[in-house]
Amino acid sequence: MMVGSEGVLGVFTEITLRLRPLPRRTITFLAFFDKTTAATDAVFEIVRNGLEPAAIEYLDQRVIKAMSEYKGLGLPNADALILLEMHGIDDHVIDMNERNVEEFW
Repeated sequence: MMVGSEGVLGVFTEITLRLRPLPRRTITFLAFFDKTTAATDAVFEIVRNGLEPAAIEYLDQRVIKAMSEYKGLGLPNADALILLEMHGIDDHVIDMNERNVEEFW
């Protein structure tokens, strides 16, 4: 709410910043879906089951097609794509992978 209010809604008098170390390991998953609702359900299940992704990106059919054509990627014709990125130390990311993220797709 404060972003863009230009000081009208209030003034910050103290800010605490917590820094985290850079991740030593990153794993990225791509999942293609025939239905948009299946993609959104997968995101819900990932979060509900305690996985803590560093990033979740949703792409619809038009964006998938445009990106595939522009970069010549040959991506499948899908209604939706979810990109999921996990960060952490080696053991933590490997443990998350062993929890079988694919079960949510």
